[in-house]
Parts: sequence; structure tokens; C-alpha cells
Amino acid sequence: MIIIRMIFNHFYNVLTIISFFFPMSDKTGGISLEEAGTFRDQLKEFYENAEQETKFIRDVLGALKERSITKEVLISSKLGIEVNKLRKAPLKEDLAATVLEILQKWRSIMTANGVSAPPEKRPLPKESFKEAKGPLNVREKSVEMLKTALTQETEDAVKAELVAISIEEELYREFGEQTDQPYKAKLRSKYLNIKDAANTGLRHALLNKRITAEQFCAMSPAVNFPLFLRRLGDG
Repeated sequence: MIIIRMIFNHFYNVLTIISFFFPMSDKTGGISLEEAGTFRDQLKEFYENAEQETKFIRDVLGALKERSITKEVLISSKLGIEVNKLRKAPLKEDLAATVLEILQKWRSIMTANGVSAPPEKRPLPKESFKEAKGPLNVREKSVEMLKTALTQETEDAVKAELVAISIEEELYREFGEQTDQPYKAKLRSKYLNIKDAANTGLRHALLNKRITAEQFCAMSPAVNFPLFLRRLGDG
């Protein structure tokens, strides 16, 4: 018994020394409930203040993308609600893509653990800005209108949303980051161009990036899109 105890103590001491110099990391790198609450509050503040893109939001989204999280933490923290709100925020295209990637990953976690994710309720937007209050809401409405027009040609909602975001960003820059009447008038004109049943080729070209957001926004409303696309070899 004494020999067995000595052997056990020896191995215990060896393991202690190893763990001191080489601490075992969390296998999952999982986000704790406390951390999730902190992330949630930070994102809520960012969204409500309508801040411009900062290194802070990039770092937060990077952490949420790379680290794992459990169903229980997602439900208890309500972190997903705040991340989902960022879909409507004026983020750069790469950050908007990261937000969508995070939400898709979390939706998979929920469904894999027997929780049915509620279907997205995205009613068709009214072709008007009357209900939009404030610059941020006007921009949200703009992206929603453009996305709805683009999804006539694809079931890939992520791709349609990213193209819509890029078009809206281009128009927002064009009008000096203002959302007054000139911005709204041109946005509606571009929306109607995309929505037009005769412009199937235009929708395909935008989704496949044959026409960039910058090129599309620079085009005259009177441009003959079928003819233009035939010249590109896309008609």
C-alpha cells in the first residue's frame, strides 16, 4: 500500500508540474454566460448610438465568430437578439457578412439541440419611406427594399442582402452620408430598376457581380439594361 501511495503521489506531482508550465486550455473556447452578457450590452450600446464602424465592433464580431457557445448561453443571454439587430446597421460589407455567418452558425446550434428556430418574418417592404424615422431607419428600409427586389432571382438571402448593402452604401456615400430627399429619390429609382420584371439580366448581373454597386449607381435611370447587358455578354 505504501509503494502504491508513493507511486500515486509521484504521478500527481508530475501532473501538477506539467499543468503549471502547460496549463490546459478550454477545449471549446466557449463563451460563458457572463461574457455573453457583456457582449450583448456592448452591441446594444453600439446599435442604439448608431456609431460608425470601429475597431471595437470588428473585434467583438471576430470573437463571436471564432468562439463556441452553447444553446443554454444563447437562450439565457439573449445575445442573438442584439447580433440580429446588426443586420440593419450600416456596417461594411465584410462585417455584414460576418454577422450573417454568426447567426447561421447559432441557428444550427439551436436546431441541432432540438430547439426550433423561429422562421424569419420579413414582410414585403412598402415602397415608401414614410414610416422610417431617422437616418438609420431610412437606411434599413433602403436595404430591405433592395434585397426584396433582388430575391426574385435567388433563394440565397445572404447574397441578396450583401448586394443590397453594397448598393445602399454607395448611394449613402454619393449623397454625402445624408438620407434626405435626393438620396431617397435615387434609391427608389434604383429599386424600381431592379424590381422591373424586364430586368432579370440586371438582377443576375448584380448578384454575380458582373455589375458592381458603383457601376449600377452611376448609371442613368434611362439606361436600356437589356441592351447594356448584351454588350457585356450577359444578356
